[in-house]
Amino acid sequence: MSIVWFNILLQVFFANAPTVAGDADRSRPPLAEQVSDLIQRAIDRGSVIGAQLAIGRADGMVALRQFGVIAPGSRQAVTRETLFCIGSCSKTLASACLLTLVDSGALSLEDSVDKWLEGFDRLDDGRDSPLTRPPTVRELLAHRGGIYSQKRAMNPLQKRAIRDFRLSLTDAVTIISAQPLLDVPGRSFAYSGAGYCVLGRVAEIASGDSFEALLQEGLCRPLQLARTTYFPKIQDEGIAVGGLNRDGNIVPHPASPHLLGSELRLALVGGSIYSNAEETGRFAMMVLNRGQSGGRRVLSKAAWSAFTRRQFAGKPYGLGATLRIRDGRTVSMRHFGALCSYRSMLFVNLEKGYYAVVHWTLRDPKAEDIRQRLLRIVE
Repeated sequence: MSIVWFNILLQVFFANAPTVAGDADRSRPPLAEQVSDLIQRAIDRGSVIGAQLAIGRADGMVALRQFGVIAPGSRQAVTRETLFCIGSCSKTLASACLLTLVDSGALSLEDSVDKWLEGFDRLDDGRDSPLTRPPTVRELLAHRGGIYSQKRAMNPLQKRAIRDFRLSLTDAVTIISAQPLLDVPGRSFAYSGAGYCVLGRVAEIASGDSFEALLQEGLCRPLQLARTTYFPKIQDEGIAVGGLNRDGNIVPHPASPHLLGSELRLALVGGSIYSNAEETGRFAMMVLNRGQSGGRRVLSKAAWSAFTRRQFAGKPYGLGATLRIRDGRTVSMRHFGALCSYRSMLFVNLEKGYYAVVHWTLRDPKAEDIRQRLLRIVE
């Protein structure tokens, strides 16, 4: 086939490809064009270094695009294979991974942490009050376990447990378990990356495998996520990294986990998965297909229902994602991610049947952030 005919066929395909998000209003550009324009303008202004975009429906991908370069000062373009650390979007994937253990019977959402781990037995009320019970798996998934939060002031040891990537997950959870709980489990919402580390260690003990192995077996293999991992290969040259302003010079952010090479030990369960938009989109497609991928069930009907349903009154956070509820029904789920100068958005519209995934790197952590504008476009 000649290149001319190939280009004609591509034009016909994209002209007839399904459009998503707001296309009932034909005065608006298609979703992919709106998001692409926002990203490109941020790159042109110098706030974003590189990015990926994936948009699709339950039956396949509609748009896959890449922008910019993989690192400050680099000439290497971002490709579809480039890995980005997806930050707290890891919580959505990690939650689904944990639900595969619930499906297998290795865990229950009602399991108390003390079934697998010691500690978690006192409140931070100034009197070291004993608890009536430790948190459950369900409470930790929904940030209701009382574990300390990075959204509040952390002491140096608490911060080290979720930011020192030279620690093992066991080391990190040993530190976390010695910290007093903020509140009685189940009572209040406190967004907690430390709580997800506890979940990861519970999963490791219950299964006998590392959480990386659980991620690969539970999600990556059935979804064919060949590059998604907590531990990118040291020799991999296709990993994006954001910037950090040091005395007026923008350098690759030194705290990016993969830059530790062989010293990287911590699977920050809810915060350090590396993926690309295409593979993260494949996960989102599974969610749209009610837990199935390629005719194979990844999450049981019961697990998918729990995954997409609010578990506690108040904050609209379910099991690993913020939910938008209307008339008692979940219409969409989303998560943002931020670690070092990495940023991510994972959005799934269950009502209209589409997803949008964007991974990008900032020139500096304090640079212009486009997350809320992205959300306004995709919702």
